[in-house]
Amino acid sequence: NVIRELNRNLIEIIYSDEIDKIKSLLSEVFNLFKKYFYTYPESILSCIHSIGNHIYKLENPKYIEWFSNKIIQIGFHYPQIQGITEEWQVRVNRAHLKNIRIWLELIENNPKWSKSLISALIINLRLCGIHVNDTDLFQKDVTKLLNSEIEPVYHLIKQLLRLFPVYFSDIGSEGKLREVSTEIDEITGRSDILIHFLRKQSHVESSSRVVEFLESIIKFWLTKDKAFLKEFLPEELYKRIKTSGSYIDDLNKVFNILFKQRSLDSVTGLLDLKDSEIDEIVKNINDISEREKKRALLAIKFYKLLVQKYRLNPQDIFQQLYNAQSIGLPNVESLVNILKEGSIHQKIDAILNYLQLLKDIILSQKRFEPLEQIFRKRHIAVGIPSVYGMYHERKFDALALTLRLENLANMYFEDLINTINLKFITRATLFQIQKYANLFYRALQIDGISSTRIEHTLELLSVALDVRRFSFSQYIDIFKAFFDAVKDILSTYYSGVFKVNLKQIITQIDKQFILKKYIETNHILDESEMINRISEQFLRESVSTSFGLQQLDNFISKILNTLFEQSVKLDIQNLDLLMSYDPQKALSSIYEPNPYTNDRIHLGNKGYNLIKLSALGMPVPPGFIITTEVFRCRKAINQFKYVREHLEEGIKGSMRRLERLTSKRFGSPDNPLLVSVRSGGAISMPGMMISFLNVGINEEIIKGLIKQTGRPWFAWDCYRRFLQCWGMSFGIERDKFDAIMNTFKARYNVERKIKFTPEQMKEIAIAYRDTVRDFGIEIIDDPEKQLDISISQVFQSWFSEKARSYREILGISDNWGTAVIVQSMIYGNLDENSGTGVLFTRNPLESGDNITLWGDFALGAQGEDIVLGLVKTLPISREQKPYEDRTTEMSLEESFPELYNEIQRIVQILIYREKWDAQEIEFTFEGRTKDKLFILQTRDMTITKKERLMGFVSSEELYSSFLSRGIGVGGGALSGRVVFDLNEIKEFRDKEPDTPLILVRSDTVPDDIRHISLADGLLTSRGGSTSHAAIIANRLGKTCVVGCNNLIVIEDEKICRLNQRIIKSGDFISIDGRNGSVYFGRHKVEEIKKGV
Repeated sequence: NVIRELNRNLIEIIYSDEIDKIKSLLSEVFNLFKKYFYTYPESILSCIHSIGNHIYKLENPKYIEWFSNKIIQIGFHYPQIQGITEEWQVRVNRAHLKNIRIWLELIENNPKWSKSLISALIINLRLCGIHVNDTDLFQKDVTKLLNSEIEPVYHLIKQLLRLFPVYFSDIGSEGKLREVSTEIDEITGRSDILIHFLRKQSHVESSSRVVEFLESIIKFWLTKDKAFLKEFLPEELYKRIKTSGSYIDDLNKVFNILFKQRSLDSVTGLLDLKDSEIDEIVKNINDISEREKKRALLAIKFYKLLVQKYRLNPQDIFQQLYNAQSIGLPNVESLVNILKEGSIHQKIDAILNYLQLLKDIILSQKRFEPLEQIFRKRHIAVGIPSVYGMYHERKFDALALTLRLENLANMYFEDLINTINLKFITRATLFQIQKYANLFYRALQIDGISSTRIEHTLELLSVALDVRRFSFSQYIDIFKAFFDAVKDILSTYYSGVFKVNLKQIITQIDKQFILKKYIETNHILDESEMINRISEQFLRESVSTSFGLQQLDNFISKILNTLFEQSVKLDIQNLDLLMSYDPQKALSSIYEPNPYTNDRIHLGNKGYNLIKLSALGMPVPPGFIITTEVFRCRKAINQFKYVREHLEEGIKGSMRRLERLTSKRFGSPDNPLLVSVRSGGAISMPGMMISFLNVGINEEIIKGLIKQTGRPWFAWDCYRRFLQCWGMSFGIERDKFDAIMNTFKARYNVERKIKFTPEQMKEIAIAYRDTVRDFGIEIIDDPEKQLDISISQVFQSWFSEKARSYREILGISDNWGTAVIVQSMIYGNLDENSGTGVLFTRNPLESGDNITLWGDFALGAQGEDIVLGLVKTLPISREQKPYEDRTTEMSLEESFPELYNEIQRIVQILIYREKWDAQEIEFTFEGRTKDKLFILQTRDMTITKKERLMGFVSSEELYSSFLSRGIGVGGGALSGRVVFDLNEIKEFRDKEPDTPLILVRSDTVPDDIRHISLADGLLTSRGGSTSHAAIIANRLGKTCVVGCNNLIVIEDEKICRLNQRIIKSGDFISIDGRNGSVYFGRHKVEEIKKGV
């Protein structure tokens, strides 16, 4: 009564006296209130409420701030939970809820001027907890707060609102909650006293504490330690709880198996398991009664329902969205569809759009009529009042859905950050970062945070990305600005708001009321250290529960750390190079091309055409392409390990996809996958760069191949070919391997490789291996390392002497670079029913555009044999044979008609339907049927135009000088001196600059590009019209005859023998690039044709 009388008198004074006098008087009164605050809580809280309402009416913000500080100093009533009664009611400080409500009502007078009071309420509730029963109908209090002018302090109000565990519409245990809680109790006839007590509490006076109670029950079942239950049960009931028996033993087994199988480390982990997943595990547990299995499943279902109700868990979000729409919130169809089908970015964007609609409702000036269906009853047994029913109000419902959607979006923000590899940063990464940073800032704005500094920094980043030569150090400055902007937000909206009140409130709270998580420590702390520890943890928890801020802070910190590390590890040149690298453009599958690289620049001509062929349904071996993007940035990639590791992981992923496509395993002896590794620039450079065949092979794999195929000759031949590729990539001349092969041919009197026995081929392979080692070159047996080195060597071969010479001769820029193509091996060397070939789609000697298959193939060979001119070849078509004087040789058309017809079909599609130009096609076949045919590459056929074409003048002398005939592949009639090497070419050029020179070779290899370019003609004993030598000579406009079988070249002695005639350096011979004729001596020529 004295306090109430004092209250009336104070109110009269407030309106009649000066503020300073009022402050002085009220200070004395508040000292009195503080003294008796915990003795007469109801009366003093009522007085504070009444005085506060009148002070707010004065509309003086300084006075309101002074008043707020005074009531904060008085103290706060905490839940002070002291256990639970036998009637299922929690023993809680009755003044706790009234204290919250009175402060809220004061805040509602003018939220903008109540920042200190709001922050103090947040601090008190976060540090010491909140207890609200369903029966308190606290939803109405939230609605009242939302209907006040909260917009100026929306972010601070949101922090407060997140602490209230009341965002549900069903009051009490209704619907599914009642059904499940009843069933789990009734299944034992209510004889499990622990579950019966849980059921009754959830029905009579449910609150968020029931969730903790059920979590403790599950922990008890898991461990049989009933200490977990102590704070949730009356003392007498606790004593009666048994730690073994029919209601615990089976459940102990069930939950231990469930936790072990799904590697759960906490009860909350159950929330991430699907019901079907849990059902399957529990169903298959042996020696457990069906009743206890059912109880375990019901307990988990009950737990999930409670969490969904009280903890803003976004699980079952679709049902919550549909429920929201049914009570008048905005249409959710678009959001639901995107959440089901969209990317992470699209999901967040859609959530943010919907959150903005909800925010507009929450901040609306309009007041919405609540829909209440509340019923009160008394519990039959003990007369306890109980409340059940439903409460809806548009702003409250919008807020409840907002908080759940924010939690969902926070999960997606975590996933979003993980979609970017922030171990290294490039300009391409920055575009993603900009896109994601905009999402983060939208989230902050929706949550009530504004920052002109972030806006300016986002604008700066956007403009910087449009400037191609923006420096690395400038980007660091931009992200420093981002970092500082986030620090400003933390200071303005968190530490600045709470700093003053935190210290004061922590000091005045009895430490027994602070939640354990804030004060538990392994160290003894003095008061100052404890205050700092609690303050730090409070702020950290406040930020972690915010919308998007914690994720943004982590995001920017990761970016800056990476940028700083890059600046330390890389020099300026490689920093800028790395910034220009786009890892999304590094790799492309042949069957499923990367949309970012589907062009000749990135894929190279070979890779691009393979992808086009695959898209047309042509038989192309599966594989992938490492693009010219990697070549361009290789120095920076190799220098910064995280970029290199990312690329290596991408290559491993591509290899795993290749394994799935081929049903083979790379590096597995049981079912080995071997691959080819080939170059492929945007501008074709035939034969100028290194290729690797049969990568992934070693002597263990050879055993697997033999076991798998039953073909030892084939397995050892694959190894021999790999060793030759490996050795030549490290600088061994081809002649070294040719010498070994010739030695064995002579030893075993074998003319063609395919005639060696398997044991003989093994000997040859071992000889190759020993030769490579004799040169000090390590042969790597690990398949993955083989692949890495092969890729590196192919890239490096762009800078080889022959490749440089080729580009120099043809005037091609050094800056194009090369892609690397990795494909599953197709074996043309299985037996004499397999082989490889290269063909033109028209007669290279004619000017027409009719389809004519023309080229070379060989049996028991792999692709390099043909293009390098290393084997005796056979013609492709009947029509070709008489042109090249090969009428006695079998053609592909005659001996493999099904393959020939299939190639013909493919060519017709390309030329007639797809309108491709005439093509040069490399193919391999593993058998006689069309399903064994594969296209290895295709490129536009080189068509040389000549203004003047020369022929020999017909004479007796010409005919009598005839020596032999090969395959004419380019040019007309040419008479010139024979040369065998570069020195001779230079020597004769100095002596007789106008005399044509004809280079004579057994075969030509790409290394001879300089020789071919300086000579006027070329004559070889091996190779066909499709060999690299023939193609290069044609491209350089040289007269060329290849495959002159009677020609024997002895390079060391600088002589050759042709049709029993010895020809020395400097002797004259004549060759005809049209029909392949070779004559001794010098003969007259005349122009025979103009045009093409």
